[in-house]
Amino acid sequence: MVAAICRGVALALLLFGSARAQQADELLAAIARHDAAAVSAALRAGAQPSLPEASPAVLAVVDALAAIPASGDRGPARATLWAFVGAMRAAGHRPEAPAGQGGSLASRLAAVEGERSLFLRVAAALPAEARCALLGQVLAAGEGPAREAAEAMLPLIGRAEAGSSACGAAFAHAVAPALAMAMLDAGMVPAPEALPDLIRRAPEGDEALFGRLLALDLAAPPRPALDQLGQDVLEDREPRSASLASGDRWRRIVETTRDLPLCAALPGQVVRGWLSIPPDAQPWLGLLRETTAALLRRCPAAAFEPALGVAAGDGLWHRLAGLGEDESFRAFLAAGLRPAGPDALAASLACDARPGALSALLDLGGEENPGALMPAFVTCLGGLEASRPGEAETLRLLLGRGASPDAPVEGDAPVAIAAQMDREDIVAMLAERGARPSRLSPERAFHWRHRRLAAMVGEEGPGPGSVPPRLLRLGRGLLAWHLVAGCALPNCDQFLILREGPRYRLILRSAGHDLRLENANWQGVRNVRVTARTGAASHLEASWRYEGDAYRPWRCQEVEEGEAAPARRSDVACVSP
Repeated sequence: MVAAICRGVALALLLFGSARAQQADELLAAIARHDAAAVSAALRAGAQPSLPEASPAVLAVVDALAAIPASGDRGPARATLWAFVGAMRAAGHRPEAPAGQGGSLASRLAAVEGERSLFLRVAAALPAEARCALLGQVLAAGEGPAREAAEAMLPLIGRAEAGSSACGAAFAHAVAPALAMAMLDAGMVPAPEALPDLIRRAPEGDEALFGRLLALDLAAPPRPALDQLGQDVLEDREPRSASLASGDRWRRIVETTRDLPLCAALPGQVVRGWLSIPPDAQPWLGLLRETTAALLRRCPAAAFEPALGVAAGDGLWHRLAGLGEDESFRAFLAAGLRPAGPDALAASLACDARPGALSALLDLGGEENPGALMPAFVTCLGGLEASRPGEAETLRLLLGRGASPDAPVEGDAPVAIAAQMDREDIVAMLAERGARPSRLSPERAFHWRHRRLAAMVGEEGPGPGSVPPRLLRLGRGLLAWHLVAGCALPNCDQFLILREGPRYRLILRSAGHDLRLENANWQGVRNVRVTARTGAASHLEASWRYEGDAYRPWRCQEVEEGEAAPARRSDVACVSP
């Protein structure tokens, strides 16, 4: 008996499905004939506007109208569509309800050239609360007749509905500036997620639109427009927000925003912006600088502290000093913010020769003794070839604040270290402040030379396991130091550094486990061979020759080693580092 019931239900469903398919076919046929009476009758009989799924009748009725040229007789097709709308509404269906990917009847009609009056008639027949949703659909349909239809339907939206979230969401569809102004005039308020793009796209010179947008609540949840714009301008430096970077628009946004939302949204973005901005990122750097100054005037120090805590190792302070942003460095200090490790930061600033930031930090009168910073400065002192703009001023600052010119650095006198570095300018400054003449022992001179050569190639000075540099005679009167550094076994970075007067110059940079001079020479200077391990049983041999100012590879061979058979050599292309 159960089986019989199941068969009966299945048969009933089959017959029902067949009946619905027949109704859909009849409705589509009536639409194709432009038979308004038959369309109404089919819908009253239960035909579904959303069927068949492949070509729903609700869209087919619009397509039938659009297929007739604008110059042709569209009267019967219009009457059919209007009858369709009336019948579907009477049956409880909504003309603004989306039908799959093709939109709704109303939004599809809006895109038909020459049918604005019929579209407005359909829109006016909708419940008032449904018109904002239709406006969003029409704007999403694209440019051309649809945009014109959207502007034309604005008078149909009452003030009560204009402030709804549906109308606010309609601004998200890349609304043109003129239409945005018309929507604002109609009493609509952009949703918070749509407001940033409206502000970005407000044309230069259109102060009326920009002013209207600026008067809106940039702090409205869920994600305030101010937060989105701040991330674009201060952190990500998005090209889409370039309009805010030119002129005074970003400054006006900051100035007109209330303190509470301003200080909730932007301090963290300012900190993250400083940590990521390149040194040549204009005009973003200027905006970041101005925004920093404004926030430090208007916001409590606590607003910045969460972001400063995330920037481990006093990253913000190091970054500001590295960019030469001494004014912003001082402003953060003046606002009551402090580095987590002031002593370590002061030593780092002395090492990096950042006198402006160092002076600001020392002005706080912390525990760091300026005299204790002398070793940090001298240890990082480069040779004449690596002198930095802030070194003389940094030394003058330390000496002026009581540092002894004779404070030992790793047991050596600063004046002797400076002389080893060929820094006669530093020697003269130390002597002027009373430094006693001093010389390094041969061992200590070698130590500081090693440190100087290593600094030239971005390496730390001599340490445990480091290979001492060796002096190679390359040719008559031509000597160079061979430096090995940066080892990642089995290969290491290999450098040749030539002394020219009081300066050193890098003439070869390669990588391998062995560097040796060859018997062959080029124009009186011996060639160099660098061997690099490339596999368990293979290596690369690169021959370099001196070509006037530096060594360049001229012949390279891949060598496959064999235990019994002779090694196999094959020429390969040389790649300069």
